[in-house]
Amino acid sequence: MLGLNPELKEFKVVYGSLANDDREMAIQSRSMMEILGELAAYIDVPDAHVAEQSATPAMVEEAAIAADIPPLIRVKSGSEEPDDAFASVRYRDHWFWIEHQDLKSKRVFSFLMFLFSLADSGTPRRAPVVTIPVGQ
Repeated sequence: MLGLNPELKEFKVVYGSLANDDREMAIQSRSMMEILGELAAYIDVPDAHVAEQSATPAMVEEAAIAADIPPLIRVKSGSEEPDDAFASVRYRDHWFWIEHQDLKSKRVFSFLMFLFSLADSGTPRRAPVVTIPVGQ
């Protein structure tokens, strides 16, 4: 179905809509910014941040709630440091965390970190060369 060589056990994964040959699998995904934007809709934003307009409230779609579709990830927030968090961070006098017992959120977060490591492991980019004209 994927047009891959059935004799092979390893394939090169590339970003794009078309593979160059039967040894390559092309995947065209959302950008990291689109993925982060989608997941941000599930963050429990503190009321204080919403009130001061430094953040928008969680934007879980009403259709998803009506259809009883669970959120992709659950990020909780509070003023006290969580006792048993899988991952947590303090930001602007509030804590944000993923609960240790929330297996789905842990998987999504771990996969997101994996995607970041893939994006970071590409070929290093060279810094731009800037020429500044100097008077004689």
